[in-house]
Amino acid sequence: MYLLPCFVLHWGSVSAGYLYPAYKCFKLLRGGPEAIGAASSAGEQRDVVKGILKYWIVMAGFTAGELVADTFIFWLPLVGMAKVGFVIWLVMPGIHGAEVVYDSFVEPYLVKHERTLDKYFQQARAVAQKSTHSVSKSAYDRW
Repeated sequence: MYLLPCFVLHWGSVSAGYLYPAYKCFKLLRGGPEAIGAASSAGEQRDVVKGILKYWIVMAGFTAGELVADTFIFWLPLVGMAKVGFVIWLVMPGIHGAEVVYDSFVEPYLVKHERTLDKYFQQARAVAQKSTHSVSKSAYDRW
């Protein structure tokens, strides 16, 4: 009986957090900002695109944090509903929740730690390239 509400909450979170924004991105790519009801001046178009980028950055951080946090808070009552509510708040037109989170928390954190993160991702990329090359070469040699 417990699994059905979990499934419904997860589906609600995925629908609100990924499917709806992804469809809005599709509409934006197909027809420009006018297709999603945005104004057509160059400055307003830039603001629409910035808002969408901020949303995806916040959603990526939320999803990564959720994977870790769920290990510890899954048992709390109503945590699933709170997560769905938060995701809906992030994506709601007119509220701009993702922009609030990005401007208040994410951007200041990333700016403060930008050099460290750049080094980390550069090292991770080098390791991934080396590993990929090694595995590819090994597979090619065996074939």
